[in-house]
Amino acid sequence: MKKHLSLLPLAALALAACNPTPTPIVEPVDATTLSLTATGKVDGDVVTTDQKLKAYFYGHEFEVGMIKADDTVSMTLTPAMFDAAPRKTFTDWKAGMTNCDTSKLNVVTDAHFLSVSQAYRDSTADADHLIRPGEVVRSADGSISTYKMVSFYYAKSKAVVTGNLLCGSASTNFNLQLYPGWNKVAIEYTYNHDLDAIVGTREYKSAGSIQTYSGKWMAFFSPK
Repeated sequence: MKKHLSLLPLAALALAACNPTPTPIVEPVDATTLSLTATGKVDGDVVTTDQKLKAYFYGHEFEVGMIKADDTVSMTLTPAMFDAAPRKTFTDWKAGMTNCDTSKLNVVTDAHFLSVSQAYRDSTADADHLIRPGEVVRSADGSISTYKMVSFYYAKSKAVVTGNLLCGSASTNFNLQLYPGWNKVAIEYTYNHDLDAIVGTREYKSAGSIQTYSGKWMAFFSPK
């Protein structure tokens, strides 16, 4: 026979109140241990066979994914790639810009980092063997192209980089606030085909932490 709650001994009720079911402890995920998966489709008819994709970090080669015969892309970037490549900080990067004016470029909070903006096809027999996430918007007469690119930055700790980098006549503004782990950075610039030059200022802007990217890709020709 079940006992009515009011008939249970007070000591039993008190014991139950003092010993509730424990809440499982969930350890916070360390963002620097997470990988980034990027997918999408390259604009145009680029390949007719499945091909491997490779990326180069400070001279180190890594296999990062595939481009399929239907021009769909799958790429995975791991923290292990960062660990295997030489470590560089934003201060190191700034110091290496010896042919540029860095007086207005500010490394507010420094960190070791890695940037990935492109991948090479395994086969380079065709002209367009470099692909990168993003899209190009062309003017009606085709003389002006606005490039809206995406780059993936891995930061070992929080980093803040602001200001302007001037290399000859090429001006680039940076507004980066990176968090530990993978980050999405939007890059935008305008190219004048008649002048064969970038016009205006190129912009690098943070777009937050990221573990997955799905969007458009573009094909280029570029030597290794």
